[in-house]
Amino acid sequence: MTFFSRVCRPLAALLLLNSLCAAQQTVYNVHDYGVLGRARHVSDGAMTAGSTELISESANFSTADINQPISVLGAAKQEITGVGSVSGAPLLTTITGVVNARTVTLAAPAVASVAGASVTWGPDDTKAIQTLIEHVQSSGGGTIYFPAGLYRVSSAAFAPALTIRGSNVRLTGASASAAILFNSEIAFNAQKINGVIYSDQRGAPVLYINAGGADAPAAVSNVEVDNLTLEDNGRDYNYAVVGPEGPGVLGTQTWPDGKSSINNFTFRHLVIRTNYLCGINVDSLGSGYSIQGSTIISNGNHLMYLAGAATNGSVTDNTLLGGTVIGTGAPRIGIAVKNSYLTIARNYIDHVQFAGILLGESPNVPVNNVKVENNILADLTPSGTAGIFISWASDAAITGNTVSDSTNPAIMLWTGQSISNVSITRNILAKVPDGISQHQMAPTASITGITTEDNYVQTVSY
Repeated sequence: MTFFSRVCRPLAALLLLNSLCAAQQTVYNVHDYGVLGRARHVSDGAMTAGSTELISESANFSTADINQPISVLGAAKQEITGVGSVSGAPLLTTITGVVNARTVTLAAPAVASVAGASVTWGPDDTKAIQTLIEHVQSSGGGTIYFPAGLYRVSSAAFAPALTIRGSNVRLTGASASAAILFNSEIAFNAQKINGVIYSDQRGAPVLYINAGGADAPAAVSNVEVDNLTLEDNGRDYNYAVVGPEGPGVLGTQTWPDGKSSINNFTFRHLVIRTNYLCGINVDSLGSGYSIQGSTIISNGNHLMYLAGAATNGSVTDNTLLGGTVIGTGAPRIGIAVKNSYLTIARNYIDHVQFAGILLGESPNVPVNNVKVENNILADLTPSGTAGIFISWASDAAITGNTVSDSTNPAIMLWTGQSISNVSITRNILAKVPDGISQHQMAPTASITGITTEDNYVQTVSY
C-alpha cells in the first residue's frame, strides 16, 4: 500500500471518502505550475578582486545565461558590527555577457579574489514551489512531482526556503540523483576571537514540516518527502571555534505551545549534502515517523538529530557519511537520539566524531524504549569517538551491531544521571581499545540492570 493510499469505505460516507481519496492521489507536476528547475551549480568558480570576469572550467556557459541571477560564494565583503569589513560574503549579481563556454562577465566586480568557489545561477523557484505547496495543502493533499532538474531555492533570515504546513502532502522526485532542491542562500557572519577573524558562512535549511504558530495550535499528518536530493550552500568552517548549528537541511518543527503536533511523516530514498547544518533534524511533538533508505553526506554538524518529543519512530537502512571537520574538539554525531520508543536498525555510519549513535543527553534529556539493532559503525578514527554512547537511557536493547576502528570503547555507558535496563547482546566489537565501558560521572549517578551476552570483542592499543 502506497503512502497516500486510503481505504474508501462504502455506505453513508462513500462520497466524502471518495473525495478525500481523489485529493490525496492527485499528482501535480511542478513544471505545470511555473517551476522551472533550470538552475546551474558548479564548485570551481574563480574571480580576481576588481574584475567582473568569472571563470569555471566545468560551467559550459551559453547565451541563454545572459541576464540570469548569479551567486559567487566568497567574492564579496560584508560589514560586520564590531569586526569591520570581512571577506567571504557571496557576490550577488547578474550575468551580462558570455565570452566562451568557461567564461562570463558579471554586472558587478569581485571584491575579494576566490578560487574553487561555489557558483549558482539561473531562475529561483522558491516562490513558485511554495505557492504550489500551499495550493495542495488547501486542496486536501496530493503529490507534488519534480522531474529531473536543479531547483534553486533561497531563504530569508536563515529560515527554511520551503515549508509544508498541511496534511496529506507528498514531495517526490524522478529520482534522488535527478531532482535536486538546492538552497543557494547562505547566512554570512564573522566573529573576532583573540584578535583572529573567523568567518561563519552557513548554508540554510531547504525544507521543513512545520505545525502551529503564535495564533493557534495545529496538527499536521501524513507527509512524505522522497526520491529527491536536498543540498545547502554552506562551506567548510572551523566547527571548534564557530560551534554547532542546530537546523537541518530537512526537518520538522512544532510551535512551542505543547499542543501542536506532526504525525506519521516519512523521509525516504533521499540524498542530503551539507557542509554546515545537520542532515535531518526532527524537533517536533507527535507520533509515528520513518526515516528510511537515505544517504546523508556531511562535513558539518550531526548527520541526524532526533529531538523534540516525537515518539514511535523508525530509522532504518540509511547511510551516514561524515567528512573532515576543521578544528579540534568538534563533536559530530551520526545519530543523536533524544526521542523515546524508537528503532534504529541496519544503518551504516562512517567517520563521525564523538559517537556513531548517542542515546540521551545527561543531564538534559532521557530516552527510553529504544532498540539499536544490526547497524554497522566503521572508521570511527577521529580522537575520542565511540560506536554507541549511552548517556541517559532506560529499557534499551543494543543487539547485533558491528563497531570497528573506534578510538574510544565501542559501547560506552557514561552518565551523570542514570542508565537502567540495557541489554547488550550479540554485537561484534572489532579493533577497539575496549569493548564495553561503564562510568558514573557523579556520586548520585547510577548504572543498573545491564545485561551483556554473546558479544565478540577484539581490542587494539592506540
